[in-house]
Amino acid sequence: MEVLNGCGEAGAVDLFTRSLRSAGFDVIKTGNARSFSYLESMVLDRSGKREVADEVAGTLRIKAVIQQVKDDPYRIEDVTVIIGRDHRKLGLE
Repeated sequence: MEVLNGCGEAGAVDLFTRSLRSAGFDVIKTGNARSFSYLESMVLDRSGKREVADEVAGTLRIKAVIQQVKDDPYRIEDVTVIIGRDHRKLGLE
């Protein structure tokens, strides 16, 4: 799984990563999204395993789950979490 900062706020990725690891998820990559203009946090299903993406979304209290499966032999992440500007409303600590 990868966690990307789409809101531009320092420390947001660390907070989400800690929450996911505490819940037993394996976060293997973190970084910045293509932009910091994401209004809503979202979970992207990259591998067609919707149940995993739904479980991640439930853990983080994220409503938006999007399936975005592409044939990419270099992608190892099944799920991508993009942190949006709404992240404080999710109640993670």
